[in-house]
Amino acid sequence: MSNLNEFLLEQKKDKKFKMAYAVVEQKYELIRGLIAFRKKMNMTQKEFAELMGVKQQAISRYEKGVIDPRLSFILKMLYIIGRKIRIRDDGYKAISDKIITVENKPLNCTPEIMEYKSELCEVG
Repeated sequence: MSNLNEFLLEQKKDKKFKMAYAVVEQKYELIRGLIAFRKKMNMTQKEFAELMGVKQQAISRYEKGVIDPRLSFILKMLYIIGRKIRIRDDGYKAISDKIITVENKPLNCTPEIMEYKSELCEVG
């Protein structure tokens, strides 16, 4: 075990640290999901930003972890990449402990969609 892992295990005994660490892990899981989606779809930040109705700089800053976006931004992003948030109580036993689950219906990002960004269509 590395010194970093030992340090993190020790720090996670503190409830405030444990919560902050979990929040950061989830934040970067969302960011990795967006980047993976864009790469899979061969989509630039600018193209994704057009779908979202925001500037390219907002997507860039989000992917770098610089901004803490509003919930509406996150929900719109999740809708486009075909994911959603599931909230469960502590008693729920899941196969996976991940909060974000794939719905396997990402937005169909054709050139027509890019041109008419206000009309969102799902792959059927």
